[in-house]
Amino acid sequence: MTKFLLRSFRPAAAALLILGFFCLGPIAPRLQADPPLLTKAEATDFKATSRHADVRAFIDELQKRSPLVRIESIGRTAGGFDIPALIVADPPAASPDQLRRDGRAVVYFQANIHAGEVEGKEACLMLARDIGRLEDAAGRMNVSPLGACALAGTTYPIDRGMTAAALGFDGFSLNSLDAVADRDFCVELCAALALLMTHLSRFAEELILWTSWEFRFAELSDAYTTGSSIMPQKKNSDMAELIRGKTGRIYGNLMALLTLLKGLPLAYNKDMQEDKEAVFDSFDTANACLSIFAPMLGTMRVNRANMLSAARDGFINATDLADYLTRKGMPFRSAYRLTGMIVSDCIAKGRTLDNLPMEDYKKFSALFESDLYEDIALSTCVEKRTSAGGTGARSIRTQIEYLKQIIA
Repeated sequence: MTKFLLRSFRPAAAALLILGFFCLGPIAPRLQADPPLLTKAEATDFKATSRHADVRAFIDELQKRSPLVRIESIGRTAGGFDIPALIVADPPAASPDQLRRDGRAVVYFQANIHAGEVEGKEACLMLARDIGRLEDAAGRMNVSPLGACALAGTTYPIDRGMTAAALGFDGFSLNSLDAVADRDFCVELCAALALLMTHLSRFAEELILWTSWEFRFAELSDAYTTGSSIMPQKKNSDMAELIRGKTGRIYGNLMALLTLLKGLPLAYNKDMQEDKEAVFDSFDTANACLSIFAPMLGTMRVNRANMLSAARDGFINATDLADYLTRKGMPFRSAYRLTGMIVSDCIAKGRTLDNLPMEDYKKFSALFESDLYEDIALSTCVEKRTSAGGTGARSIRTQIEYLKQIIA
C-alpha cells in the first residue's frame, strides 16, 4: 500500500501542480484568493493530465528496455556455412567477438530449430511490432487534458497551448468532456503490453523446451536457472518460466481496465481511480521481464551438435527430396508418395535421408543420381529458400537491415 501511495504522486503530478498555480496567467490571483476553485474545478483534468504524463513516461522507459539491442552479421550454423546472425543481448553482457567465440549468439531464423539453427528471427519481428505499437500509443495519447477542468472547460482566459507545450505534449484535447472521460490511452498501453508479454511468453516457452534434458539444444547460465528441490541433476529455466507466468497477470490488468470502463457514462467517474493499479502494475511487470530477458539471452549457449542430429533424424529434408524428383520430371504427387515410402524404409533401417546408400535410392527410382546428397543437405535446404522472407542468406540480411533501422 505504501508503494502504491508513493507512486500516485510523481514528478509529473508535481509539475502539473506548479503549472496549475503559476502558469494560468490572468486567473492566478483568483485561484489564490479562492483555493477551493482549484481543488474542485481543476482536480479532474489534473488527474487526467497526470495519467497522460505517467503513461508517456512508461512508454519511453519500455522502449529503452527492448531486447532488440544489437545486431551483428556474424555467426556460423551447425552445418558449417556462413549466415547472418542476430545477437540479442544487453550491451554489457558481451562483445560481438565474445558472443561469436563462445557460441552464445542468439541466432533468430525463420527456419525451424530442427534445421540446425536457433529458431527465432520471427520473434524479433514480433518485438519490432511491439515497439511500433508503443510508438503508436505514445503518439495518440500525447495530448494535454489540462484546462478541460471538471468537464466543460472554464470561463477564464487560460492558455491551454502554453500549458501543453510546457508539459511536453504535442497539443491539447479538443473536447473537454472527452478529455476527462478518456482512458483509452491506458487501455492501449495495457493492450500493447499484453501482446508484448504474449511474445515474450512464446519465446520463453521455446527456451524452456530447448534447454530441457529431452531437447538439450541450448543452455542458460546458472544465474537464470535453479536446481530442482528433489532431483540434483535437474536444471530449471526459472526466469523463462516466471516470464511466461507473469503474462497472465498483465492479461488480467487489461481485462480489469476494459471492464471498469465499459459501463461508465460521460464524463469523469470515481471508478476511474482504479485505472492506476492496472496501468502501474502492467508497466512494472513488463519492465521487470524485459530487464531480465535480454541479459538472459546473452548467456545462452547453443548445442549445435544436438540440433544438427535432431534435424537429420527428423527427416525435415523430405520435402526437398520430393522437390528433387519433381525437378527430374516426376509429378509432385508421385514424388510425394515415393518420398514417404523412402522415409519409412529409412526408419525401418535406422538411417536418415543423408546416409541412405545410393543403391537403396535406386530401388525406388532411376531418377536418383549422385547429386542427390548435395541437394538434400541441410545447409542446402536452408540456403535455397530464396523467396522474400525465406531462410536464404540474402533474405536474412534484408530482414536484419530492417531490424537495424527499427532499433537504431
